[in-house]
Amino acid sequence: AYVREFEKRILEVFGDLFALSFSFVVDEDPMKLPDYHRPRLDFALVHEFYKRLGANVAKSLREILPKTMDGLSPGSIRYPEEVRPLYILLEWHEIHDHIELRNKHLYPILGRFLDLYSRKDAPLKELFVKWFGTYTKPQLRKLTERCQNNIAISLFNNEHPNHFRLLLNFLSIVHEAGTASSLVEDDLFYNETMMEVFQPQESYYNWLRNVQRLGSFHYDVLNAPPNIEFTLCSYPWIMDCNYKSAMLSLESKLEMDQNLNARVQEHMRASFTGNILDLFAPAMIPQENLFFILNIRREKLLHDTLEALSGETQRLKCPLKVKFIGEEGVDEGGVRKEFFQLVTREIFDTKFGMFVERNQEQYLWFNGQSVESEQNFRLTGMILGLALYNSIILDLSFPTVVYKKLLGLEHNLDDLAELEPEIYKSLKELLAYEGDVENTFCLNFQLTYDFYGKPTSINLKSNGDRIPVTEENREEYVRLYLSWYFNESIADQFSAFKSGFDRVVNSAVVRLLSARELNMLICGSPKLDFTELQKATVYADGYTKDSPVIKWFWEVVHSLTPESQKKLLFFVTGADRAPIKGLGSLKFVIARNGPDTHRLPTAHTCFNIMLLPEYSSKEKLREKILTAIENAQGFGLR
Repeated sequence: AYVREFEKRILEVFGDLFALSFSFVVDEDPMKLPDYHRPRLDFALVHEFYKRLGANVAKSLREILPKTMDGLSPGSIRYPEEVRPLYILLEWHEIHDHIELRNKHLYPILGRFLDLYSRKDAPLKELFVKWFGTYTKPQLRKLTERCQNNIAISLFNNEHPNHFRLLLNFLSIVHEAGTASSLVEDDLFYNETMMEVFQPQESYYNWLRNVQRLGSFHYDVLNAPPNIEFTLCSYPWIMDCNYKSAMLSLESKLEMDQNLNARVQEHMRASFTGNILDLFAPAMIPQENLFFILNIRREKLLHDTLEALSGETQRLKCPLKVKFIGEEGVDEGGVRKEFFQLVTREIFDTKFGMFVERNQEQYLWFNGQSVESEQNFRLTGMILGLALYNSIILDLSFPTVVYKKLLGLEHNLDDLAELEPEIYKSLKELLAYEGDVENTFCLNFQLTYDFYGKPTSINLKSNGDRIPVTEENREEYVRLYLSWYFNESIADQFSAFKSGFDRVVNSAVVRLLSARELNMLICGSPKLDFTELQKATVYADGYTKDSPVIKWFWEVVHSLTPESQKKLLFFVTGADRAPIKGLGSLKFVIARNGPDTHRLPTAHTCFNIMLLPEYSSKEKLREKILTAIENAQGFGLR
């Protein structure tokens, strides 16, 4: 009888939205004002409840869910507490794991989330993001993985397209929350199944057609007209860097083709003599019209580069070729790579005064006191853009926030950790402190920084030196400090840098990238798989994969520490990161460089060629390789 009464009570609670809204709640004090920054649910208790739920009660519970959902219509929600039942029901693992229950219960729950989320007359959108943002990292990961699995199952079972679209739209809320709170990494949201089913070309061209219909690259997919075509570009976080790189190539090729057609027509008009037969003659287009050719003097590297780029606009997205004046040779990629290595070494060198090192020389940051012209900062931005469009990996160590700023994304406190770990720690302690903030930290809204060796003070707000930092205004203090550090203190330098980047990369596809992905496209992937590199390596001048010295070489490489492996990669290629498609896509050559000798291995970094003498023993080979990579002169700042 007791059990039946308990089961009856459960059904009553789940059938009454008000009762369910205040179930599983922690710290609910009726004398306090409601805290809407979090759902205030004891999720451990929710999970334990579902775990102990008997089969009969679960069946009865499923039967009353439709009635419960009817009470959650957008027009009936007046208070934030009334959406708690959605969070409680979403944790019921049973409705995620069975096809029939997904169709009957999960999809209506997600649909109700989206109905409320897209409601324009209530601040529920912000509330949903905040509440999901208070999830623990494992909890948000579990929710994301469930949605990803259900997307794959929906596609595999050929379910109605509305099902996976519903899951994608809901996952966009979770992604926004996870990104805002730095709870999850980009790769958790990548969906291999979606990327296999919808190829980059299909997504890109569907996106272009939607843009033509709607008149904007940025449209709200939840409130878009029903006739728009499906494209993964509406959910950029679902696509990995390789997928977006393929779309960037499509976009670049389309622009190049358009530029080429315009140049062909211009050339034909210029060469038309009045004879109708001229129109049928083959168009012999000069090479300088097909490529963006830089003629550079080595001794005047930055000067000539700046001169060449200053007035150029039309050909910046044409394939780049570089010719060093006075030198023979055709640029088949090696000269171009060498150019980027040389110009990067020079312009990003801290001795040049445009950049400074931060966090024990791990990262480059803009020198807000630099006396260099804005032209030079504009040049550095253009160099990044040209490298991106020509698939050149640069050996740079910018912090994530630089790529955020390039993409127009907001910074947050976590971004400071890469550059100023001690200040970051202090600000975190300030925000978390429970006690007398004013008299413990003794701060005001003024900060002091070094200006050419002299301490200089600046107010973060009007009369900031007279305003103490208290518990009530400490969040404002942190916000203003971050704004000064990331924006005001480097405003002129970064503005010029970004204008140079945007001049080359006027791309809609680039705006789909996350900051981490943009970093990877410009500077390569930190994931190094030397087994894949071994499979892709080509051998020359007498070596084969079965040569004893080659076998020793790979045994030595695989035994190196990760740090030494990075140094080896830098020694041969000029960068310690892999191309975006991995080391297996790298054109890596090992060539025989004579018999046994005391000489060290050498490398042509422009062509990724390692010149390896045929050493007499594995021990000698290991010693020579380690000596070479430890003494290689790099220009990176890692």
